[in-house]
Amino acid sequence: MKRLNLLRTFPQYLGKGLGPTLYVFILVSIIFPNGSKTLMGVTNLPLNSNPKEIRDAWGPGDAGSLLEVALTWSKLHQLDPTTQFWIVRLWAPGLAILEVPLIWMNNLIKIPIFWSLTLVTICALMVAFLIFKKVTQSSLEKFIFAGVVVSLLLSWDFAYILRDGVFYTEGIGFALLLSGLGLLSLNVLRLENGEKRQWLSPGILIGISVWVRHVTDTALFVLIILASAIYVVLSLYQRKQLRGVSKPRKKQKVEKSKKSLKLILVASIIAVAVTIPWRIISQNVFDGLPLVMSSASAGVGEGLWIDEVKNPDFYWIPYNMNWACNIDKIKCDSINNSASTLSNRTKTSEAIKSAIKNPVGYLNERGNFLGKTWVPGFSSNAGIVYKVTAIFPIFMAFMIIYFLLRIRDKRKWYVLLIWFPFIAMLTGQLLIIHFESRYFIPVRLLTTGLFITLLNLFLMENSNYQNSFELFRKRVAASIKKKVEDIGFQGK
Repeated sequence: MKRLNLLRTFPQYLGKGLGPTLYVFILVSIIFPNGSKTLMGVTNLPLNSNPKEIRDAWGPGDAGSLLEVALTWSKLHQLDPTTQFWIVRLWAPGLAILEVPLIWMNNLIKIPIFWSLTLVTICALMVAFLIFKKVTQSSLEKFIFAGVVVSLLLSWDFAYILRDGVFYTEGIGFALLLSGLGLLSLNVLRLENGEKRQWLSPGILIGISVWVRHVTDTALFVLIILASAIYVVLSLYQRKQLRGVSKPRKKQKVEKSKKSLKLILVASIIAVAVTIPWRIISQNVFDGLPLVMSSASAGVGEGLWIDEVKNPDFYWIPYNMNWACNIDKIKCDSINNSASTLSNRTKTSEAIKSAIKNPVGYLNERGNFLGKTWVPGFSSNAGIVYKVTAIFPIFMAFMIIYFLLRIRDKRKWYVLLIWFPFIAMLTGQLLIIHFESRYFIPVRLLTTGLFITLLNLFLMENSNYQNSFELFRKRVAASIKKKVEDIGFQGK
């Protein structure tokens, strides 16, 4: 009899327990692909290695350099102007600041920094997961959301974030950004009056994400400019066109739109306010560019015009940093042989002009490397699972366009306003800078976030999809229940 009762609970477990169990199983397999023999990704160090060993193994790149800063600050020492200032000028120090208490924990209570940093990354991703889970409402949405989560867990992105790149900024930085944009979108969709947390929490999350991963800094200001411009236009329209007009419904729509824009604006301004301390410190203490989170943009132009023949050992050549030289040899020779040195901004501008004049050459040059780096070995030796999961965000991008064409609810434009500046600016950066597979992670993650958010609006307007899915689900459940009962009776 107990066996029969246990079997009858299987459909319920299938609906509620199997998903989380599957998530945990995939998560563990990512972190420990070789079980107890697993070594730290890339460095091949034991998982209990100390911070100094990890820093030395990483070398001069992002991960090792930021960990060096954290090690220095953990001893309450100042950074060396000659050997260390360049690190915090190039990369915002959010991750290094976070690593300081983790180093103390490693030293005092012997919790290896790999474990603590991995746990922090998982917690940041869980916050994003819970926010987007709250966005989903119907059973069809939840089913699609579960599929998206599984595909993310199986993707190269998560393998990188949780293993090879756990000491890089992508995991925590973009998890926080996803959480902030997701929460802001949720608040626009479920707009309520008088709740400060509607704009405070998203703003803080987005601001901290910029501290950790500075590449979205410009997008934040683009969002503020766009939201401000639309708000001003709506206010002028309301003042000129609706004054004295007895159309309360139309006035109410404008007020709702302004309320959504105000929510987006205030959250964005809070995000900028969170980042202001580092903008001031970077400029006045570490000689960074004025009022920016990172001075990395100042060095972009130089690499675009490196001649591979004359300078074959340039570090970024294998990553297609010198694409401008490859598509415009005449201009490349002119710049490299010029008696006067052009500024980095001028070199970047000249590269963009060359791309506009020779679009076919540009697309061929960049397209070849895109195929190799969308995920490592995407066009050649990448695993089939990584290839398939890397295609899903492209499909989601087309679905986003479809949703925008089909959804009648005007809130879609405010949801798009939240996400578009970040996706567009990240994509714009990739049109110019060198290609690394990790640079495509935020584009894929943010596309996924926008897809889930717009899916909610689409299914609210098209309940027939939900009804069809519910009918299908009940039939499957009834079929499973019948088979389970048959097995139960046979076991008596």
